[in-house]
Amino acid sequence: MTHSPFMPELGVTILVLLIFFLVIYEILVHQHKEKLQKFMISTILTLIVAFIFLVIHRLEVVF
Repeated sequence: MTHSPFMPELGVTILVLLIFFLVIYEILVHQHKEKLQKFMISTILTLIVAFIFLVIHRLEVVF
């Protein structure tokens, strides 16, 4: 089973973009400071994890 290396990467990229747009939406709709800080921290951590997975996947494709 050989998959195109572009497809999973595309999926991850779309996922990251969706998360990013959800973050912007949440910030615009809910502008409560305490909730916003907790939400931002969890979102930043999620984005970092998604980015790490993307980097690892790219390294697997290259090597």
